[in-house]
Amino acid sequence: MKFSDADIAVFEYRKGGTPNAQDIRWDRTHKGFGVRIYPTGKKVFVCSYRQGGRKTIRVLGAVGEISVAEAKRKSAELRAQARTSSPHGETMNRIAPPVIMCARLARADLRKALDQHLATLKKVTR
Repeated sequence: MKFSDADIAVFEYRKGGTPNAQDIRWDRTHKGFGVRIYPTGKKVFVCSYRQGGRKTIRVLGAVGEISVAEAKRKSAELRAQARTSSPHGETMNRIAPPVIMCARLARADLRKALDQHLATLKKVTR
């Protein structure tokens, strides 16, 4: 179903089979975009995406506070950002350079130790 304001206005909460079941209606024309309906009748736009192997459902805004078009735009931006960014964000950007440097130093030390060991082996086997 392609969502319109009129469609969303008539949505009512449908209880699921499990106690923690969520009532989310997904838009078939806009991947990952939907409307979550709470038992109280409150409705919010949501966006579903995967990042770092984990599924996330994020609230974009309440129905009535933002339009369907605005919510779809936010959803598209969020999904594009999730596809192009690291799941750890800036944390990895700060940590990665020192880790890479340590790996390079360890590799250099290992190479030096191996060369010294091979040199002693050559002397012993002559």
